[in-house]
Amino acid sequence: MDVVALLFRELLVMILVFVVLFAIGAAAVLTLKKTYTAGASLFVGVGQEYVYQPRVGLGERAMPPSAAEVAQSEAAILNSLEVKRRVVRALGVESFQSPDAPPPADPARREASAVRAVATGLDVEVTPLSPVIGLSYKSDDPAKSARVLNTVID
Repeated sequence: MDVVALLFRELLVMILVFVVLFAIGAAAVLTLKKTYTAGASLFVGVGQEYVYQPRVGLGERAMPPSAAEVAQSEAAILNSLEVKRRVVRALGVESFQSPDAPPPADPARREASAVRAVATGLDVEVTPLSPVIGLSYKSDDPAKSARVLNTVID
């Protein structure tokens, strides 16, 4: 009972500490920059393009790669610099420029900064021994996130 009595004597201090910590936490959460993530999963299967089939003769046919190996190679393609460049060219460099920052005068630098923006937001994940590739793109605009991710998939 003594402990409970001591706690009730310091009730005002406990309430004050709680209110201060709650206010700091609420202020931190409310000032965070919002990001929107678009996500997709791609199933990658083994097709004719992955198996060598000789057109003439009865030569030995190669063993097809496993689904996980195909997923790894397709994920490497999706995460390549060329795919990011094609996304920027398909959507336009202007869609990756921030409105408050002055754009670089050189078109090559503008494209390079847009490619960096795609690389920063794009995440390609492959689960071991699985033919599924997980894709996600983060940005401050939900429509832009979906547009960029759809363009990567296309």
